[in-house]
Amino acid sequence: MNKFMTFLAVLWTFLYLASCGDAGKQAGDSTATDQAATDTLVASAVTDTFNLADESFNDAETNAIEQVPVKEIEALALSFKVEKREDGFGKTFKYSDKYLVTLHMNGDVEVHMELPDVQLDVYTEEYSIKTVDTYDFQGNWAQRSQKRGANYVDYFDIEFNNGARNLNWCVDNECKFIYFTWDAFLKRNADLECKIQKVDTIYVGN
Repeated sequence: MNKFMTFLAVLWTFLYLASCGDAGKQAGDSTATDQAATDTLVASAVTDTFNLADESFNDAETNAIEQVPVKEIEALALSFKVEKREDGFGKTFKYSDKYLVTLHMNGDVEVHMELPDVQLDVYTEEYSIKTVDTYDFQGNWAQRSQKRGANYVDYFDIEFNNGARNLNWCVDNECKFIYFTWDAFLKRNADLECKIQKVDTIYVGN
């Protein structure tokens, strides 16, 4: 506030001196020496005014930055689908298995699956989704580096047990694709990769 009041005072002085200089020129009463002194004061006031304005804007910007709270990331939620199809009687029925993989920053991982149960009615020859089976698994993840081709690449290594076997899913470091086997990740097997459609950032306290 003190800087702002000083800024206003200097600005008023600048305007006042400028008006005095103009009045002196119009009246013809000021000598060359007086005019030079007035010009010097005006120039000094201009410099002080812009210096104070610059300081005020810098202080305001610094305060604004300091007031923005830094959010701590708690987890990344990766959503993706596996497109499927059933063919029969000359008809095609398309559906998707849906997945949500949540990577917590403490190293825990949660895997949520929604798998439709598709059935064919032999009388109507129509496909339909009778139920959607949901499964939830827990495991852990770690960020690792592995040589793929000529270069080393960073990835998220996801480990969990689905009740039948231990699984290792791999996510590229940019969270663009997920691979359902470690070998598929190393070979970039397109048949065993899936594009991640959405990445949600979960913050602490949300």
